[in-house]
Amino acid sequence: MTELLLEKIIPDTNQPRKDFDENELQKLANSIIEHGVILPIAVEEIGNGFYMIQDGERRWRASKIDGLKKIPAIIHPATNGDGAERFVRSMVANLQRIDLDPIEEAKGYKQLHDLGISKNKIAIKLGISAARVAQKMKLLELDENVQELMRNGNLSSDSRLVGALLDLPDKEIQIQMANKLVQRKSSIHAGIKACKELINHIHDKKSFQSKIPAIDIAIKEKGEINRLKWDALAEVGKIPPWILLELCIRDTCQICDVRDMASHVICNACPLVELLKKMIGKVNNE
Repeated sequence: MTELLLEKIIPDTNQPRKDFDENELQKLANSIIEHGVILPIAVEEIGNGFYMIQDGERRWRASKIDGLKKIPAIIHPATNGDGAERFVRSMVANLQRIDLDPIEEAKGYKQLHDLGISKNKIAIKLGISAARVAQKMKLLELDENVQELMRNGNLSSDSRLVGALLDLPDKEIQIQMANKLVQRKSSIHAGIKACKELINHIHDKKSFQSKIPAIDIAIKEKGEINRLKWDALAEVGKIPPWILLELCIRDTCQICDVRDMASHVICNACPLVELLKKMIGKVNNE
């Protein structure tokens, strides 16, 4: 361990931590003024009297705010230009302090993976499970707006919720759902449930696009129509013939203002559906 001139130290532009909160840096700077830099930074020599930070960029930045000239440092063996190894060291340092937000962590794993290191080897190098590496990298499949909510801690990055959000059909719906979950301060369980219900609603809606919603919903609740009874009652004039009723219902559904949004949720309260359910129930129980 030694002391090095701040001006001879440069940050590693490839390190996983990208965001430095100015307020937090100022608090650290105030602490350093009062107590000094208690934990030395870690650097490696890169030639011409300069050193690159492996761990401790926040302490280095805060010391610069204070106008310090030197900072205590531990000089680690050089990685000889091995960017992957330097990045691994930085990841380890940040993870051990739980100093990365979930998106920074995910991007760190991806950067190592892009350097040709398998997920299993990343896990071994960092001393974590391969499942964690895979789950965190899944975050990067989310829309960037959703990632930002997780990065700021407004939305949980739990792998189950991430999977539920990724199951949604497109990014716009994903963003809307994520924002609603944040607004409602929903739990992980509630968020997963909401995603599943929305998917069911979307599938329900699509299933009605080429059918007759009123008939499908009525049959779903009252059961299949007993056509023998229906035809017998139609012959004595108690109810209209099914074929005529079906044509009228089809035409009515086709001109309905909410036809494009037809689903069990939307159409269940329709007066036509209520009338048809009563008719089917009466015929089947006749």
